[in-house]
Amino acid sequence: MPKRSIPKGGTRGTVYKAAARERILDAEKLSEANRVHGAIYLAGYAIECHLKYAVCENAESTYLDSSLEIHSWDALLLHSGLEAKLARNAAMKSIYDELTDVWTTSLRYNPERRVRPADLQLYLQLKFLYEFFQETAP
Repeated sequence: MPKRSIPKGGTRGTVYKAAARERILDAEKLSEANRVHGAIYLAGYAIECHLKYAVCENAESTYLDSSLEIHSWDALLLHSGLEAKLARNAAMKSIYDELTDVWTTSLRYNPERRVRPADLQLYLQLKFLYEFFQETAP
């Protein structure tokens, strides 16, 4: 079955896959340098990019539909084909639900430099969720 075309303005799914991989590596380096808030932001963004890639794979489309060039994990998850896999893994579903409530605009733009244990835990959960999606992508 040939890949279908999409509305003008869409980005290639492979671009999102590569961006996700690079952002998680950047997050790891920031975490190692004790720049955890930046690591949190980039790890969350890596998840978003990987979900966009999964949407393309699930739709058998080279490009992400421009209507899905959004920042909502829930909307992307719905179109990614990963929702059922996530639902079957109770521990990951719990982490996902917690992170979608926490990974908000205010968290993403937190200028604070002080690192608390909860910040480190949040980063590790984001990284764990990214790895889950990477392993289960269509």
